[in-house]
Amino acid sequence: SAAAAAAGRKKRGRPKKQVSIGDVGYTFRKRFHEGWFTGKVVKIRPGAENDKDRRCRYEDGDEEDLSLEELKILASKD
Repeated sequence: SAAAAAAGRKKRGRPKKQVSIGDVGYTFRKRFHEGWFTGKVVKIRPGAENDKDRRCRYEDGDEEDLSLEELKILASKD
């Protein structure tokens, strides 16, 4: 029936959109002295010093500003 088909579409939902390297929402892993941590780009800050315009927050709450190039290097190691 048409109602059953509509219900099936609602359950599937929308496909997840791929987040590009450096975009807000992009997640990555970085190794620190204490071990590996998962970080996420939470803000882009145009004009930031040394091109470190990606504000990243790690799973432990720490924050760090990284450049797009640094994120690309991390992505290539993952």
